[in-house]
Amino acid sequence: MRVSDSTRVVLAVVAVLLCFLLVPGLYRWAAFRDERALIVRLRREVVDAGAEVTLTRAQMETLRTHIEAADSVIRGDVDALERYTAIAQNGMLPPPVYQRYEQQRRRYEEHLAERDAMFARLKSVLVRNHASVGRYNLLSDSIRSLAARIGDPYYHVPLPVEAAAERGLIKIH
Repeated sequence: MRVSDSTRVVLAVVAVLLCFLLVPGLYRWAAFRDERALIVRLRREVVDAGAEVTLTRAQMETLRTHIEAADSVIRGDVDALERYTAIAQNGMLPPPVYQRYEQQRRRYEEHLAERDAMFARLKSVLVRNHASVGRYNLLSDSIRSLAARIGDPYYHVPLPVEAAAERGLIKIH
């Protein structure tokens, strides 16, 4: 079978076009090998940081809800203790009433201690959240900078919620 001259010309043009289209990509692939490897490593770290951001946000919301409930209980305790003030005569309570007052005061102090412990946990989770947000932002910016350098300015950096889903902490539908 004999190849015609026009077929040879078409094949030569196609070969030149393929070289023209593939060579820059192959060059970028070879020239930016280290940057791509770094992006892969940074992406794993940004997913860890993003998952931590989402996890600490959820923990903070849970703790805030528990603290609000504890505050409500404490307000009830304070109201109950204030009723004893109304009963007191010259700052004194009758012995049987004083025993109930002491029990109520102990309950109030226990509730207050539990609330304070939750608040301390909230503060520590808040510190972890700020650290993970800072780390996530730094890693995201680094990835975007590297991606722009290698010619991929639209590289997708997973959002914290996407990172949490990737780590299996939450489900996204």
